[in-house]
Amino acid sequence: MASRGLILAVVDSLRPDALERAVRSGAAPTLAALVAAGDGIRPLLSVFPSLTPAAAATIATGAPVDVHRIPSINWYSRDEQRYVEYGTSLAASRAFGVLSVLSDTVYNLNLAHLPRDVPTIFERLEDAGLVCACTTYLVFRGRHRHRPTSGPGVARLATATRFRQAVWGPRELFYADLFASRELPCSSLLGLPGRRDPHAACVAEHLLREDAFDFLLLSLPDTDTRSHRLGPRAQHQALASAERALERVVKAAGGVDALLDRYAVVVCSDHGQSAVERTLDLGRVLSDRRLLRPVDPRPADAELALSPGGRITMVYALVDDRNRRSRLLRRLRRRLRDLPGVAFVASKVRGEAVIEGPGGELRFAPGDDTRDEYGDRWSFSGATELLELSYADGLVRSARYPRAFARLWSALSCATAGDLFVVAEPGVEFVDWGGASHLGGGSHGGLDAEDSTGVLVAAGLEAVAPERDDRYLALTDLVPLALRHFSVSPTH
Repeated sequence: MASRGLILAVVDSLRPDALERAVRSGAAPTLAALVAAGDGIRPLLSVFPSLTPAAAATIATGAPVDVHRIPSINWYSRDEQRYVEYGTSLAASRAFGVLSVLSDTVYNLNLAHLPRDVPTIFERLEDAGLVCACTTYLVFRGRHRHRPTSGPGVARLATATRFRQAVWGPRELFYADLFASRELPCSSLLGLPGRRDPHAACVAEHLLREDAFDFLLLSLPDTDTRSHRLGPRAQHQALASAERALERVVKAAGGVDALLDRYAVVVCSDHGQSAVERTLDLGRVLSDRRLLRPVDPRPADAELALSPGGRITMVYALVDDRNRRSRLLRRLRRRLRDLPGVAFVASKVRGEAVIEGPGGELRFAPGDDTRDEYGDRWSFSGATELLELSYADGLVRSARYPRAFARLWSALSCATAGDLFVVAEPGVEFVDWGGASHLGGGSHGGLDAEDSTGVLVAAGLEAVAPERDDRYLALTDLVPLALRHFSVSPTH
């Protein structure tokens, strides 16, 4: 086992260029000190769709989307014949019912949607005898049962009226005032944006002073909220709350050097963001079809379910007859691929991924023809310009769509994903079921580099990725990194 613990701080949406600006300008001295103590700021590639629930599930399990089966922030459950909504926006939550959304987010994501045979980092490390802790994070499943808190104010009201069931989490779990493994003078006002980073910092301060964990996942999501409003170009300003939270953590440990004597620190983000200049409402575009609505009086009559999530929308065909379903999807692909604002439509047809757009059609599948920069091998044919693919030095790659084949294949192979992925052009976001968007601000979800590239700052780790050129680190590398740090076998 490692002689030092590990703190994994997840700063939601943080882009490498924003962190570099904040460090250069002196706006983020604590982060600058961690960057200096490590080996700089590395790009970190997200999953596709580059949305927080899918990315959080990968960060917490090390599994790609097709394995952990959390495909997006909104998706249609074929088993339950209903939408699953994790909080696309406040307006969308109202459309689906706030209590239903909270039940999906707090309980179902961890206890039902995430497969039991896909272990989390908390389960793996605590099975190895380590103590884990987590502040409010979407994926927190662990080995310890936690009953709802009976704390003061809104937390007591929430647990008395709705949140009465226990959850399973790491030994030390602090989730939006609803669950707390010990009494601490820390409040997030039930996870209110702007209060989440200070709450996480308060929890970390107390746990550090009591030497209460070996591994801490410190969730700092407020950068994402501010970036959605201000846009990615102002993200170095949106980073201020995360910087203040990390400053409190460092101060509680007695300074950066003292912190790193006790813990390795990894700061990462789950994805990036890109600017939103236009919106596209697929519900209106497809209003001539019978769409399943959030609260639908005749759900059995619906032929399509739409799951908008930032800069992608998944489309599910709800038609039982196989031939009719195939014809419906074929017509939809042809209709949507030429729609202004759509970059391409992706689907899986007879064992091949099919990318369709105004430039034609591209097909690919795992094969032996060529290799990408991650070492994965593929066979492909057709309009390579759809993914702006280039071929040099024996590698196929795309600067605009990094690791395009593997990330698309994982999403299209996910059992809970839609039949079609509609991917927006740069600057375009899909309107959600509440009619909300981030027009004038920032969004994410797409396959492109701006949405897909997060950051990795590692201080105090002996090796980050010895088996591969670390320019190509991805979210799937974080769990193996933590396991190596603690000398825990991946199969433990």
